[in-house]
Amino acid sequence: MEFIRPKVIVSLAYNDALLFIDVKKPITNAQKYIPVGGGLEFGESLVQGAIREVEEEALVKVTDLTYLGFHECVFKWGEHTQHHLIYHFYKELDTATYHQIPEQSLEANGMPIYFKWIALEELPMVKHQLLPSGIYKDYKAVGLLEGLTA
Repeated sequence: MEFIRPKVIVSLAYNDALLFIDVKKPITNAQKYIPVGGGLEFGESLVQGAIREVEEEALVKVTDLTYLGFHECVFKWGEHTQHHLIYHFYKELDTATYHQIPEQSLEANGMPIYFKWIALEELPMVKHQLLPSGIYKDYKAVGLLEGLTA
């Protein structure tokens, strides 16, 4: 069944690094990085969904998110074509919250989630591995990558 799926992602930042979920694409096994996030639940606002997803995946509570951008993606993931409307948010973490984030967590379906902190200075080298593909431009637009090349 084909459908459009609204999703939220949150770029969590601490000490000039961003938190990503380390994923491998089905079939090709290509290494990709996506911010914490997931699908909206019925009746939930974008911000409510983003806060819930951070709590479910990264196991921390956040508030006061900053909206970074919107991405529409139609893509193949394994054998299926997906169509996502993705709303991108940002949150700078304090030290206490940063230390609460585990190295890995579990999806609702029991699959493991592996986290990776990527330094802002390393983002130009992995920008083609970031999902959705337009998030690198979001980071540049809000000044997160000022002074970096690429």
